[in-house]
Amino acid sequence: MDEYIEVFLEWSGEGEQDRAVRWLEARGLRTRPMRHGLLLTGTVQQIQDIFSTTLHDQPLPLHLPVPADLSASVASITVPAPRSYHS
Repeated sequence: MDEYIEVFLEWSGEGEQDRAVRWLEARGLRTRPMRHGLLLTGTVQQIQDIFSTTLHDQPLPLHLPVPADLSASVASITVPAPRSYHS
């Protein structure tokens, strides 16, 4: 079974955001708009392939490299640390 993760993308305030969304969705990621960016969801393997990185044994939060095709509109892409729930 594939493990799904959430990734946060922050817009730079410039560039074509619609083009970036199409680019990400064409690679199989789901996108959900947020106030200043997108919530991306996909499998661990998709994220590793798209962003040319490994997620295993990496400390979180992890800042992913922004692909050249997205650099005009994307400021950062981050795998967040797991949430901590307190009772």
